[in-house]
Amino acid sequence: MARAFKTARGRMSNAGDNPRFIGRIPCAKTDSGELWYRSITELYVGQFLVWSPNVQKIFYEQRQLCFEAADGLPELACWPDFEIVLDSGEIEWIEAKASPESLSEKEKAQLAMIAAHCARENRRYRVIYRSDLEKHGFIDTITLLRLYGQLTFKSQALRTAIARLGRYEATHLEGWRANARAERVPLDVLYHLLYHHQLPLIYRPLVHTELRPWQN
Repeated sequence: MARAFKTARGRMSNAGDNPRFIGRIPCAKTDSGELWYRSITELYVGQFLVWSPNVQKIFYEQRQLCFEAADGLPELACWPDFEIVLDSGEIEWIEAKASPESLSEKEKAQLAMIAAHCARENRRYRVIYRSDLEKHGFIDTITLLRLYGQLTFKSQALRTAIARLGRYEATHLEGWRANARAERVPLDVLYHLLYHHQLPLIYRPLVHTELRPWQN
């Protein structure tokens, strides 16, 4: 069943011609407890913002930005995909794009003008590309760990796990799993700590163990 959702920009729904990709994910950094998105690209950027420790609040399609013509820049209005509040209290506007190569010349010019207007007014503005998030398996790993990051554990269990694993150097996910097995740390606790930056993680494309040759 299609469910409508209304942002400041307008109504969004899964109804209509395919392809449609509209949904929501749990998010403690929003007022409603959920973060909406209109595309896979917005989903990945949203997951990145949820994961980022310096991001305190996230708003989706929060407001239209309007700039007057000044210093050779034309009048401009735009709707950033996300508005975030950083731990410094600063506001930053985020555009979610698939890749630099996917942009038309018109889109590139538009983004450049928005960035120039924001720089002139000392406002924070950034374009985040899905292609960058996909490098080295970063967003796939964050997606895997995110659900474990939402779990809660007794503080003593987390302290014990950090005490056992803290002596290990940064490694990839498989390396941390081996370390956790050696130190008898449950994997759900390990994943929780990795998601919350409590242990140093090296990102690389995920290894799908079910595709490996069978080993006795």
